[in-house]
Amino acid sequence: MSISKDVRTPKDIVLRLKNDRDYFIDYIEKFSVFITHSVGYKPSLSRQYLEDARRAWIDDISRVSDREMSGEELDHFKHASHLCFWLRRMGPILEVLQIDPGIPPDTVGDKGKELELILKYRNEYLAFQVGLFMCGDFEADDKHPKIDHDYLLTFCHFMRYKHVSPHAIFLIYKSLFVAKEVPYFSESYLEMIDA
Repeated sequence: MSISKDVRTPKDIVLRLKNDRDYFIDYIEKFSVFITHSVGYKPSLSRQYLEDARRAWIDDISRVSDREMSGEELDHFKHASHLCFWLRRMGPILEVLQIDPGIPPDTVGDKGKELELILKYRNEYLAFQVGLFMCGDFEADDKHPKIDHDYLLTFCHFMRYKHVSPHAIFLIYKSLFVAKEVPYFSESYLEMIDA
């Protein structure tokens, strides 16, 4: 997805999202169109809720930076997780509408699963995807993790009905991108229990 040709690096995008209200609104609007159009829908968004999400995100990351990081800049996982949290909390997508009501939506396969997420959890899905793309843009290998439908459904359900903190979302994003295959038991542990 290309948002703007004048913004070159992921860090530039994050800075601009923080510093330019109109850019933030345009970015999230375009992103929501990007994820809903693929299944034949379009979003109806609240500009005010987008502004509220941006303001809460900025306040939150400033507070975390000052109180928990001694004023240091937060990494992309923290920026993404706090943005995900506030987008979900403010719920900027008011509804999703079929682009062409005369054409029945694709309800089978991957498109059907994505449609289910969008219709059931529009704001949670948007929030997760925005944060996921933000994290992926910073990762050197430029690989976005393949996330199955059940994982997304569970995440979105928890985001809507449980209290999932930005710190928990941070751990989720970080584990999706940086987790390496680690054996559950180390060799020394196995030797100890065999002794």
